[in-house]
Amino acid sequence: MIRALIRTMEQWWGMLLWIALPVFAWLSPLLVGGRMIGGEPAWYHVPLYVFYHDAITRGDSFLWNPLNFSGYPSFVSVVGFFSPVHYLAVSFFAVVPAFHWLMFIDFTLAALFTALLLRNLGVSALGAYIAWLAYVLPNIVYTNALTMANAVLFMPLLLWAIH
Repeated sequence: MIRALIRTMEQWWGMLLWIALPVFAWLSPLLVGGRMIGGEPAWYHVPLYVFYHDAITRGDSFLWNPLNFSGYPSFVSVVGFFSPVHYLAVSFFAVVPAFHWLMFIDFTLAALFTALLLRNLGVSALGAYIAWLAYVLPNIVYTNALTMANAVLFMPLLLWAIH
């Protein structure tokens, strides 16, 4: 059975499957339980995403947020309003589930790109699997903002792309 598991991890789709399962299991209270991730960054980002969601559903511009102070140029914010992935998530989901599913996508892709990078460097499938566990799971525990989740995602992606 372990050989079959390792054989499936040698393919990118098998690695993605075996990566997504533990990440989903770890984040499942947030993804399906209706709980809200806490912490200062989340409480900063969620109101911005509420404005973003409302602007999209009304067909208004999300470039200027009149609700922060006397107005705030939200296009210079770090929350990723120009990302098509964020746009689709906020268009189809409520704000808090979209926020959590975006974190799930970021961490799953971070783990996949970590594993692909290590596979390109000649590490075995099992070694790449253990390495993504060591890189991504501690970040899931301490990260409660999409900007940090994006940083965790893009580090292995950039290294994989230039290797």
